[in-house]
Formats: sequence, C-alpha cells, structure tokens
Amino acid sequence: MARLIKKHTQDNSLKWTNSSAAIIAGFGVVETGLAYGIAQAPIGVGATGAIVFGGIWEVGKQTGTALAAGARVGWDADNNRVSADLGTLFGEVVEDAAASATTVKVRLSLSKHELAGGRKFAVRRAVTGAEATANQVTIAAAETGGAGDIEIEHAYIRTASGALNTAGAAWGVPGDGTVVLSATAVASDDEVVVVGLAK
Repeated sequence: MARLIKKHTQDNSLKWTNSSAAIIAGFGVVETGLAYGIAQAPIGVGATGAIVFGGIWEVGKQTGTALAAGARVGWDADNNRVSADLGTLFGEVVEDAAASATTVKVRLSLSKHELAGGRKFAVRRAVTGAEATANQVTIAAAETGGAGDIEIEHAYIRTASGALNTAGAAWGVPGDGTVVLSATAVASDDEVVVVGLAK
C-alpha cells in the first residue's frame, strides 16, 4: 500500500476500470498502458474507480539494497515493492533509503518510458473522425515540434465522460517526432492529451 507524501501540482486523478481478476486495494499501485498510478479507494473486479498519477509516495522496498536519491526504479508487482529492473519506469527516488529500510519515497513518473533532454511540448485536442475509425491517434511532428526522439510525460485518451480509455491502450514514439496512441473503441468525442519533451 502506498502512502501519499506530496501531491502532484496538477489534478491527475482519472477514472479507471479494473479489468483484472483481482480486487485493487485502496492506495494500491495500478499499472495502466501508459503509467503507474495509485488507486484512491478499493476497486472491485469490473468496477470503475479513481486512480491518481504523479506525486511523491512512500512505497515498499526490498531490504538488503540501499537506494540513493535520484535513482530510477521499476515496480515489482508480485512483491508489491520497487525494483531495480527498469523494464518499465515506476519513478525516481527522492530521499536516500538505507539497505535496512522497508519503504522508500518515490516521485511517480508520468510515463513508463522516459528519455533525457529536449524541448517541452503539450498537445490537447479532440480525436478526429479518421482516428476514431482507426482506433489510433497520431500526434504529428508539427504538433510536437520535434524531429527525432520524444520523451513522454503524459499520454492518454480521455472519454467524453472523463474516464481514461485504457482498453488495449498503448503508445509508441517512432523516432520521427510523432507520437502514436492506440486503444480499443476510440470515439470522435474523446480527447487526446500528450505532454513531453521533443528533440
């Protein structure tokens, strides 16, 4: 179970439907297609609840390994604790944690994949009819202002009701300044939001 230390400066709480076979505990870590979040209350199987992205949280840590402030960590869902395996990025350690510590304070990443450097950009627009038909949204290089790699901070599709479209959600950065997001049943009244760094 995670404990909130400091909220993110923006309201990053979104509706999320639990499509897994297990109940999500209150203040439990939730992995979506784009980033890790924290459930604000228990979410039953098939139920919809609020999860929050970003902020600083105190979460579980394996003893025997010290973690220094600034270290990037992944998430070990089987043991409900941070991991040195960066297959996907959970967040960044904000305070040194001794080898004997069982918890660590981490700033949650707003994307499971990050690069370094670049120029900040933000895109927020409606999904087009063609994108809805294809169930895929493409943020063009003209929108990001980039021509190469993209570092994503936020990338999600929000439905008209305000829920996060996580069904089959995935995103890609082809390396040409574009960002591609896909999900099941994208609608033309959905909203796409992408914030990141463009190179």
